[in-house]
Amino acid sequence: KGKGKGKAKGGKKTQKAAVARAEGDADAPEAPAQPPSNGAAAADGDGAGASDDVEGACLVKAIDLAPPPTPAPPLAPGPLHGLRYWVSEQIAVAGEVTGFGNRAWALSHTPAAETASVLEKIRQAGAHCTGLAVTSELGLGSSQGHKLPNPRFPGMLSGPAANGPAVAAAAGLVDFAVALDTTGAARIAAASVGACCMRVTTGALPTAGVVPMAPSLDAIAFLSNDVKKLAKAAEAALPRGGPQVSPSRIIVAVDQFSKAKAAATVMAVRAAAANVVTSPEVIEINLAKEMAAEVPSHAPWSRDDGAMAGVQRATAARQAFEFFEAHNEWLRANQGAIPRGVMERVVASSRIPKDAADKATEVTSEAAAYVDRLLANGAVLVLPALFGAPPPLADGVKPGDWAPSQACSCLASAAGVPQVVLPIELVEGGVPAISLSSAAGTDLSLLMCALEFDAALPDAIAQVSAGPVPTLAFDEEQAAEAEAAAAEAAAAAEAAEAAAAVWKQHKNEGNAAFRKKDYAGAVDAYTKAIETDKMHAVLWSNRAMARIKLGEYALAEEDCTAALAIEPQGVKSLLRRGSARSNQGNLEGALEDYRAALEVEPANKEAAAQVLKLEQSAGTYQ
Repeated sequence: KGKGKGKAKGGKKTQKAAVARAEGDADAPEAPAQPPSNGAAAADGDGAGASDDVEGACLVKAIDLAPPPTPAPPLAPGPLHGLRYWVSEQIAVAGEVTGFGNRAWALSHTPAAETASVLEKIRQAGAHCTGLAVTSELGLGSSQGHKLPNPRFPGMLSGPAANGPAVAAAAGLVDFAVALDTTGAARIAAASVGACCMRVTTGALPTAGVVPMAPSLDAIAFLSNDVKKLAKAAEAALPRGGPQVSPSRIIVAVDQFSKAKAAATVMAVRAAAANVVTSPEVIEINLAKEMAAEVPSHAPWSRDDGAMAGVQRATAARQAFEFFEAHNEWLRANQGAIPRGVMERVVASSRIPKDAADKATEVTSEAAAYVDRLLANGAVLVLPALFGAPPPLADGVKPGDWAPSQACSCLASAAGVPQVVLPIELVEGGVPAISLSSAAGTDLSLLMCALEFDAALPDAIAQVSAGPVPTLAFDEEQAAEAEAAAAEAAAAAEAAEAAAAVWKQHKNEGNAAFRKKDYAGAVDAYTKAIETDKMHAVLWSNRAMARIKLGEYALAEEDCTAALAIEPQGVKSLLRRGSARSNQGNLEGALEDYRAALEVEPANKEAAAQVLKLEQSAGTYQ
């Protein structure tokens, strides 16, 4: 049992799940809602709500987790002094039962002995927790009794499992709320009701005392209707001293905005980016196309709907497997107390075999590696957080309601990177919220970028809504120069696209040869890719792996060094150079690489095992 959670009073011994069906998303949607949000959201709805008692709909129980006494002057109060918040009933508060949205769960668990560590840190910063907020049944689906009003979109669904905290935050019942986010429960709920939200880097804040959905994907999330209060809460909880990078590039996934018919939103994002202090370059990409090339393992999970959907299904399968593995005993003992719709999800989770879950992990690992490369060196990825308004409440919750949004949110979950959701005014249809993601560990930098974006978006949207900015007419000579420059730029873009297609084709050929254990053929293919474009670390790193298989350790070390010159924190390159050095007898150099890999990924089992092995052999292990 996790520290701080109430202990179960009964249950059978756990058994491994066996059969297959990797469907659904354990961050499933809960029914109804209508919340108000910050400035952008308020323009879209009157905030009246479908219920006169929003608080009564969202609140499970009023509690009093008070902060320490305010220190006497000249000592300053904590950074969250005077702020009130609610917490999802999935997170432990000492003396309270962690209900997990299900009466049988609440009755079969004792009150928590300790408050979850993340809440204790917030309490010490001066915030006052006054309520437990509704979550959906076992985090899997709609609770029949939880008909939550939606402050921004009256009569529409209020999002997935964390919609109680989201509605409370968006409606301004509290200054902020705290919830668990796995594959989008908090983020999509926030986008659905007009709240802003931050999912922190996976592992940046401990989840001890939180009922898990999927330990490898779970992360703490903060929600508010004011991005400044959101930033205050997250900053107070997050550790200091992590890698902070000023935004150097704003990468806009134009294909995803196009899918949402949100071209005007892209224009607003461009305009807002111009107001970010660091004046980042704005780059537009076809994310789905890049994912298809960079995450080839998605193919078995896709159903002719592309790599994004394939990665989403694989992530959902991983989550479902971990959920059943974590709660197998209780689920088997309490089947009769679980609503039919939720039980269908439980049964599906129980039928995912370990080999399918492992294959799903291959997909999420490839996706994570791609996201890490994409967000290197200060890049920020901008995606739709919700594709249009939420589905109508009257229609009920249906499979696939949140699929496009989950396909975007799953990328941050798979990679473990921080993501901030900002509600925005709907422009020509468009999307009601966008998300910003940055590299793992750069949470505080991302918050600063989000604050600047949030401040700039209203003017940017007004500018786009007003139409194109008038310009002075060119004379004939200027017009000819402009036409020539445009033609040159178009030719350069076409050449770059053609070169990219060539190196990616050679890379795929190398991957195929490697899978067939044709390591010499893989080296040849990766070499051709490098000759086409040598600025991609993955090519050097992959060739190094093939050379290790061939026993060409010195050449493999050179390739890894080249990869690390492009991507200094490339964990795979560090591990492979460590292997190459170790096989050449350079144990000191190998140990240095494995330790560097652990600094980037403290939970990396391969690096940890090699460090232990080398330290023990050198007699330095303590």
